[in-house]
Amino acid sequence: MRQTMAVRLSQQLTMTPRLVQSIQMLMWSGLELEQQLRAALDTNVMLEADTAEDDASATGDDDNWERPQSGHGEAPDIEDRPVMPMARLMDQLPGAFPAPGELAMAVAILDRVDDAGYLAADLADIAADDPSWSVAELEAVLTRVQRLEPAGIGARTLAECLTCQLESLPQNEPGRVVALVLVADHLATIPTSTNADLARVVGVTADEIATALALVRSLDPKPGAETSIAELRVPELRVEGDGNDWHVRLLESDRTQLRVNAAYEGWLQGCGESRGASAMRDQLREARWLLRSVAMRRDTLLRTAEAIFARQRDFLDRGETALRPMTLREIAEAIDMHESSISRVVRNKTVETPHGTFDLRYFFSAQVGGQACEGVCGNGVKAMVQDMIDGEDRARPLCDGDVAAALARRGIKVARRTIAKYRGLLGIPPAAERIAAC
Repeated sequence: MRQTMAVRLSQQLTMTPRLVQSIQMLMWSGLELEQQLRAALDTNVMLEADTAEDDASATGDDDNWERPQSGHGEAPDIEDRPVMPMARLMDQLPGAFPAPGELAMAVAILDRVDDAGYLAADLADIAADDPSWSVAELEAVLTRVQRLEPAGIGARTLAECLTCQLESLPQNEPGRVVALVLVADHLATIPTSTNADLARVVGVTADEIATALALVRSLDPKPGAETSIAELRVPELRVEGDGNDWHVRLLESDRTQLRVNAAYEGWLQGCGESRGASAMRDQLREARWLLRSVAMRRDTLLRTAEAIFARQRDFLDRGETALRPMTLREIAEAIDMHESSISRVVRNKTVETPHGTFDLRYFFSAQVGGQACEGVCGNGVKAMVQDMIDGEDRARPLCDGDVAAALARRGIKVARRTIAKYRGLLGIPPAAERIAAC
């Protein structure tokens, strides 16, 4: 075998803890951002609140080293708010994956996790993001991601999700061993089997089955869901206008307006290399980086929303029934960003519109009805179904076939089973039940 030397140029992303936090910041909701910035304000002496009130009262002795009070107003509603599951998990990544390559793989995996916490892509597809990644390496990283807190995020099946949660419990947890067997081999039959049946199949007592089932039922089948804090989500954007000219603007809390403390920064310029000055310079660098990241998040969010509503102008004019098909890739190309960045930006963000408040992700919906229905998306059809049923004759409610036929007359060809699916998602019972309720 002949040995040769060759020079090859390649690009590879080095994932640093700061980059991970920047990525995480894109995913934060407005309330999470407020919560994290408050924590930074409490720990970094170089930061202060940037408000008009502070400007008016920012007089006094620069040598007074008492921590400025501007950032310490009472806000128990912020401190008591829970941190969302994905945010808690992202906080753990730098410590769990000190190697930059593994950290990049972990972030790529979490990019493909859906709102319930399940991995919504094949590892082979994720491996295509970087030629240096293999499916085996991603599998190993995924296994470690699934064991972080909350356990089970990144699972591909319900059984895998529940298994991860059971394995995270202490080994002496009552019912753990039997529960692992039930989840691995008998999950599908649990709803239709008695405790005696399961005890006979597994080879344990009925009491042991009862303990194991109680443990399984205590687990979270959707570890990534944020329903417990859904009521805390507030709009970060507003679309307003007069019907001829629409504008998107950010709705920002005063608590997210921070700046570098000018007095302390000026003092540092005349200091030497004492230990205290060195520590403060480190905090100054962290403060500047944080403010740049916040500014980048705001800019990216605003540009993304402007691109979304430039394509959804019909929705602004006429409402949900005028929604058009739109993909993450379209918006990514429009503002020259990666598709995964757009996915992060629209997660956990809501917007006020003339037709109500919506998640930004709501405006991304695939085309339905084939080539003949170009410009018609699933969410738009769902809104049409809602409108038709809202306006039906209660004595003669529309069946799914009636709705499908009415849409066909509009040139929208949708199968009756699709209408039934949309009706179910809207929480509307079948026609027979609606007429019985009259």
